Amino acid sequence: MITSDGAVAGLVGNRVYWGAIEQTAANPCVRLTLISGAPVYASKGAAGLTSSRVQVDVRADSYAAARAVADAVEAVINGFSGISGTTHFRSALMLNQRAIVETLAGELQHLISSDFEVWHKPAA
Repeated sequence: MITSDGAVAGLVGNRVYWGAIEQTAANPCVRLTLISGAPVYASKGAAGLTSSRVQVDVRADSYAAARAVADAVEAVINGFSGISGTTHFRSALMLNQRAIVETLAGELQHLISSDFEVWHKPAA
């Protein structure tokens, strides 16, 4: 879903990773991490949905570049419902966002980290 968006692809190309960013990856780039996930239950049992928390980290050489990518990613994910690939997304909502500055290999890196709650199930 993220990589097929023209605005995101225009900023990061194919530098979107699940779990870990490749050591040789250029900036800006995006890392997606599944923080937690559990089945959703209603009064009659399992609702057939999973509620997952996904953290999206944007890494860039400047705050402005990180902000541009984070805004583009948010525009794709926040409020999304529909089918992407083999997944039916019922709801995706941003819960919080924070900016972090750290040093990586002696270079200052700007990160914007966003948490999303995603309700999903396999597409039929």
